Amino acid sequence: MNEKSKVWTEEQTINYEIAVEMISELKAILRRQSRVIDDEKKIAAYKKRASELTDEGRSFGGFDDDLVADVIKTYSKLVREYWDIGGTEEQIAEKGLPQQYIDTKVEYAKYKK
Repeated sequence: MNEKSKVWTEEQTINYEIAVEMISELKAILRRQSRVIDDEKKIAAYKKRASELTDEGRSFGGFDDDLVADVIKTYSKLVREYWDIGGTEEQIAEKGLPQQYIDTKVEYAKYKK
């Protein structure tokens, strides 16, 4: 059976959807924060990172088990930390979104064959 005729398992499908959701949530965090801050450099950085995340979300599939697991592990940590900060978007912006929201990235190249 060749790769094209394979079908994702139920677990692969669920994990893929979780990974895509973590990327989407992180993009949403960056976009919301870019709307409530005045720092043009941070706004540009948030928008650039959100755009990169869009590209990341298109670069893998359900058969990429290790990559999908890394996406979930890496980005779910940031999403959980964001919600633990608490408060409104404006209150979070006043505290400042940690730089890790820009710098933390999954190394896709190490998973490509």
